[in-house]
Amino acid sequence: MSSELFSAKNGIEGYANRVSVLPGESVTLFVSSSTPTFTITAYRMTGTAPSKGLKVWSSPTLSGGRQKATKGEAATRSTWAAWKPTTTVSTEGWNEGVYLFKFRATNGKQSVTPLVVRSASTAGKVVLAMSALTWQAYNTWGGKSSYNDDEGTGFSQRAYAMSFDRP
Repeated sequence: MSSELFSAKNGIEGYANRVSVLPGESVTLFVSSSTPTFTITAYRMTGTAPSKGLKVWSSPTLSGGRQKATKGEAATRSTWAAWKPTTTVSTEGWNEGVYLFKFRATNGKQSVTPLVVRSASTAGKVVLAMSALTWQAYNTWGGKSSYNDDEGTGFSQRAYAMSFDRP
């Protein structure tokens, strides 16, 4: 498989090692950028200002660069980013809810990845269903999704398996 699957048009891409954590658990972020430095900011998506979110954490300026290690499996047509970890973030003190990590390159390009901080108990809680499996099913990063490839050739060229280890 090619090791040049980083999408230069985005300028920066990233993903988390987990889609959800309990409050206080840590999440590791993996980032690839076309710039030498970048920052990461975490926002809690709130019902009062969904377009802005509430800033809960920000990184110092981090060293950037393209991460090229990409793995693939021909039998399943699947790909995943075998990137080195960039940073680990503790969710200590974070409330239960939906968060976005915003990756911002020094050239202004940005992308996001979601994280759910879930409740240890569902008693008396509102249930929030996140569609992480659906997001990955339609994600064409690396060339193919469960439904199509990034060239639009259709279902016959789809991937048979998906990985969460990709932007």
